Amino acid sequence: MAITSIITLNQLINWFQQFQQNHFFLKDFGFGETYDIGTSRQMTFPYMWVTLNDDNNIATGSNIKSAIPDLSFSIMFMDKINIQENYLDTNGFPSDNSQEILSDTLQYLQDFITYIQQNWGQYGVFISQDINFYPVVDETPDKATGMLARVVLRTRQVNCIIPENPFI
Repeated sequence: MAITSIITLNQLINWFQQFQQNHFFLKDFGFGETYDIGTSRQMTFPYMWVTLNDDNNIATGSNIKSAIPDLSFSIMFMDKINIQENYLDTNGFPSDNSQEILSDTLQYLQDFITYIQQNWGQYGVFISQDINFYPVVDETPDKATGMLARVVLRTRQVNCIIPENPFI
């Protein structure tokens, strides 16, 4: 990880991708809206997808004379469902590999949270809220499932000289 004074959105996205590249099981990465998944090329499973949510904010309370951002991301860990005959005399997830995928992708999420907590604090990046997560299913021809988590990151703000024209 590069050491910088101000952590930008681009830097965070690079760090997300570094996590994916260093994780033994995750094979692909993407950033953007979920409708962009697989539009330019087929994703390699299992993959990590990151979306910037629309509930970001900048803390300005108590007249702190700073602009401390809270950036909200949806992080998806997805894998392909094996389409197969029901091999058990049960209904639900045990009839394919969906239950196994949910278990695995929850572990990827926990790995990711631990990775942030152990590595990003030295750069002033912290998880600022409890993380909510839930299972998701992709009903497109990909037929994938996994976990989606909402992760809110607070980054430090370094007040620097604002590039502006001098006052007249």
